[in-house]
Amino acid sequence: MDIQALQYFLAVAECESISKAAKKLYISQPTLSQHIIQLEKELGVLLFQNGKRKKVLSKEGAIFESRAREIINLANKTVAELNDSLENVSGSISIYCDEFITVKRLSSLLMTFSHEYPHASYNIHTASSAAIRERLDDGIADI
Repeated sequence: MDIQALQYFLAVAECESISKAAKKLYISQPTLSQHIIQLEKELGVLLFQNGKRKKVLSKEGAIFESRAREIINLANKTVAELNDSLENVSGSISIYCDEFITVKRLSSLLMTFSHEYPHASYNIHTASSAAIRERLDDGIADI
C-alpha cells in the first residue's frame, strides 16, 4: 500500500463514483478500478458497496477512510516540515583550509550557499594540515 493508493481510495470515497473520481484524478476509470481492487485484495476486505448509482463505503471502508485521511495528513505535514527545515537552514559552519588558494575557490561556492541559505553563516580559517585534523577530531571544524 502506498500514498497514491490512499489518495485514489479517498477520491472514490469523496466522489462516491469511480468515473467521477477518475476524472478528478486525471486517470482512466479502468486504471482507478484496478487500483481499488488491488487495495481491497491487499487489505482483505471490501471497501465499497455498490449503491444505486454510487459507491458507498462498507463498514470496513469507513474505518479505512478515517485512517487513510490521518496517514495522508501526516505525510503532507512531514513533507511540509522537511521543506521548512531545508528552507530555514541556520547556524554557523567552520571551514578550515590549508592553502589560501582553496579559500579563493570556496568563495563562489559560498556565495551560492549564502543565497540559498541566508540564515546560515560560515567562518573560513587557514591552518596547517595537522592543525586542521586536530580541529576536525575535536569537533571544532566542520569541514
